[in-house]
Amino acid sequence: MNNEIPIYLFTGFLESGKTSFILENLHNPGFASGEKTLVIACEDGEIPYDKTDDALQDVDIVYLDDENKFTHAYCQQLETVYEPERIMIEYNGMWQLNTLYQEIPENWLIAQQITVIDASTFIAYNNMFRNLMVEKLAGSEFILFNRVSYGDDKMQFHKIVRAITRKAEIAYEYIDGKGEYDDIVDPLPFDLNAPVVNIEFRDYALWIQDVIEEYQKYVGKKLCLTAKAVYNSKIKNGFSFGRKVMTCCIADIKFMGLICENHTKEEIKLPGWYEIEAEMAYGYQAAFKRKVPYLKAYRITKAKQPENEVATFY
Repeated sequence: MNNEIPIYLFTGFLESGKTSFILENLHNPGFASGEKTLVIACEDGEIPYDKTDDALQDVDIVYLDDENKFTHAYCQQLETVYEPERIMIEYNGMWQLNTLYQEIPENWLIAQQITVIDASTFIAYNNMFRNLMVEKLAGSEFILFNRVSYGDDKMQFHKIVRAITRKAEIAYEYIDGKGEYDDIVDPLPFDLNAPVVNIEFRDYALWIQDVIEEYQKYVGKKLCLTAKAVYNSKIKNGFSFGRKVMTCCIADIKFMGLICENHTKEEIKLPGWYEIEAEMAYGYQAAFKRKVPYLKAYRITKAKQPENEVATFY
């Protein structure tokens, strides 16, 4: 494999402030420490990249205005021509992130994904382009709301983000330049210190998302939950256990669950709905060919099929 190149991915809609944020980082001595940098700008924002700027003297900038041209071959060509030590990508807000994920070379590793949001248009854009908003927020480690007015309902912003991701750090920058970090605490709707952690049916989507993001805190815990057991030919003495989850709309519904090993003497019929008591474990599973969190069921009880099988965050 070629040398690994860290990618700093900036997402957000047009005129959200991505270019300004990239320039701020390039002017920051803590970030601009001499690495040979390539900026791939996938849209023309309101702020241009001015090559007379001292911070851009050792930065190469290329412009790409067509999603179809964002290909694996094009990325390899850029690497050959510019030989960057790191890459900053200002991604077009209307392009699918899957294009980038599928086309970048294996040695291009996303070090951080940052989403920049214009607070004045956030609610409208979230309503109009919900799918695009969700995919941006879901993969981000840092989310910056800029142009925030002091009368804005930050709790509304917070709830929308936390319905999509609990891992991202959130910050607000006000129109006068002052900034602050989001410090709202989101307690989980179940008690992780209980002898048996009871996951209510309505909380499944929040729970499985939290497991995916922070599985470590569940390892060794005993849990009780209801979901659907589904046959998986790659799982011996067990099944896939989960539910369909809708993040934002019908188009993005997908099955989200875990491998469940059957440590009972019960013979269960697949597919079917069951309530289980299980211990969360972490280890190698052949179905994924790597270590993953999984469940070890010690009690399995037949459950009634729900009227609405789809779990949501709302």
